[in-house]
Amino acid sequence: MYLAPGKSRDIRQKTLTELMVTTLLKELGLTFYGVGFKLKLYFVGLGSVIYMDGTGIKQQVIREIQDLAERHNISRVILFGSRARGDFRRTSDIDLAVEGGDFEHFSLDVNEDTSTLLEYDIVDLSRDVQQELYDSIKKEGKVIYEKV
Repeated sequence: MYLAPGKSRDIRQKTLTELMVTTLLKELGLTFYGVGFKLKLYFVGLGSVIYMDGTGIKQQVIREIQDLAERHNISRVILFGSRARGDFRRTSDIDLAVEGGDFEHFSLDVNEDTSTLLEYDIVDLSRDVQQELYDSIKKEGKVIYEKV
């Protein structure tokens, strides 16, 4: 196969890399509820662990949160705070802002049924939220689930 010099090779390499990553994710059985996520792959021994880029949160935990949001009829879940900004520490909590649905049961289930030892701080956006906190969520938040 002939490869044109310069950018064509770069484009083909990028396409090949995307195809390889897509195939790997499909084999791992991953389902995404949003677009635009960037992932970092970390290979450890024979298995692999996938983190949502820049957050230090395992993709499995993100999927569990998404599944619980769907189960409890939540409209949107937004990651905010140090994990959304990328300046978290290993033991930093996971800050979530939630809109709609059954907040109380969602909050309980997230704390009890996700596969992380990290603590959660979950805010119900349908209640009165301090303006400063709301502005921070709006500015730095990353939507990890949105009902379509």
